[in-house]
Amino acid sequence: MERELALLLIKNRVEMIDLQIALGDNSSNSVIRLKEQLEGTAYKIRQLETQLEETKLRTAFLQKIGNLPQPSYARKLKKWEHEHPFKTTPAILNSEN
Repeated sequence: MERELALLLIKNRVEMIDLQIALGDNSSNSVIRLKEQLEGTAYKIRQLETQLEETKLRTAFLQKIGNLPQPSYARKLKKWEHEHPFKTTPAILNSEN
């Protein structure tokens, strides 16, 4: 999940740069549409950055408890998930627009 989020973040950053270039090269008629697309892409990037940080924390925790016996592992994971709920929805992974 962490790698997939990082890849989506890179794709969105490239899209943002392309939009910024297009914004500088286009006539005033399409500037409004390009600015809206740019704002949407910037929003996606902020969401992805937040979700990537949450995923990195979860990965680090899972690595830390990975060798525990199953009952301890399950108990610690349940407690951690209760204390650290995802603030963003994983649905962003399904939307590559």
